[in-house]
Amino acid sequence: MRIRPHQRSSRPISRAIRLLGIAVALVAVLGCEREPDVRRYTAVLDPAPPPLVMPSAASATGTGVPVDRHTLAVMWDTPNGWEDTGVSNQFRVTTLRTTGDDAGVEVAVSRVPGPAGSITDNVNRWRGQLSLPPLEKPEVVPLVDYAPNDHLSGFITDMRNADQRALIAWFQLDHESWFFKATGTPTAIDTHRAGFDQLVASVRRNLDEDHDHPADPSRAPAPATTSPDTDHD
Repeated sequence: MRIRPHQRSSRPISRAIRLLGIAVALVAVLGCEREPDVRRYTAVLDPAPPPLVMPSAASATGTGVPVDRHTLAVMWDTPNGWEDTGVSNQFRVTTLRTTGDDAGVEVAVSRVPGPAGSITDNVNRWRGQLSLPPLEKPEVVPLVDYAPNDHLSGFITDMRNADQRALIAWFQLDHESWFFKATGTPTAIDTHRAGFDQLVASVRRNLDEDHDHPADPSRAPAPATTSPDTDHD
């Protein structure tokens, strides 16, 4: 049987019509799809807390009456030839001074809540007060030693410039840190170094104030929470 010409040409045309219909349908479907609504946000970080800045000795005030040590977390013995002036400010609990000489030594006894910065931060803060450049942690480690104290674990450091010298011992208790900072001329610090070491050695927990633990002479001192070569950030 012979196929007529018009019958042979009708198949390509119908196939083309079907393909065109499929293409139109795909365009319609793709045209309905919307690109996702992409939103960008810029996270605003909370500003870092400001560094601890203790008031200077010039801002210290007070009644001149020695502090009632029975209300404090620690106690200490004032060395012979020293006096408790009672001079204080926001952080300073009291001020001790040597007596009997013009070029004396002043000891600021201060406390702050919690751990007051790392060892490196504290050392560099005190160095800044003497107009000394800051140091990196490996340079700070040799400048810090354990405080001479059998009651509490603490640290001590010594620094000076041409005119002034600072000798600082500090102890970290459960909820606050205590600082004993002696300042004076290099010669005055040398003269009264033994008295300062005696003061530092006498610092101990005030068992009358520590109501959470009954007075017990056998209670061991709190272990060290850090060491001179480890920062407690």
